[in-house]
Amino acid sequence: MATLTKSIQAATGSVVEALDGATRQVSAGEELAVEARARLADIEAVSTWLNSVVGAILTACHQQSASSESIAKSMGEMSREAKYARTTAEAATGSIEQLANLVEELRGSVLRFRLPA
Repeated sequence: MATLTKSIQAATGSVVEALDGATRQVSAGEELAVEARARLADIEAVSTWLNSVVGAILTACHQQSASSESIAKSMGEMSREAKYARTTAEAATGSIEQLANLVEELRGSVLRFRLPA
């Protein structure tokens, strides 16, 4: 009977040790699960932040594109105005040259009618 009792006690001790080991493994697994949940929450927070940053960058790109288009349009209008101003200045120069020629012709015509002094 003593042997049987010792045998049962030894088996019980082994079972208790096995249960303690299993309990430690479950506790370690639970700690890992809690840590994994925290890391996943961090990843989710970073993903949300990145999403907002990408959205802000996209908005800025759209605004920049619109500004660039507006600048290009303004530059085109300025180019057309500059060409018009050049054409107008050239026409004015031609008119002034014609007027100068007419003044010279008029001066020559008037000189013929000068009275002697």
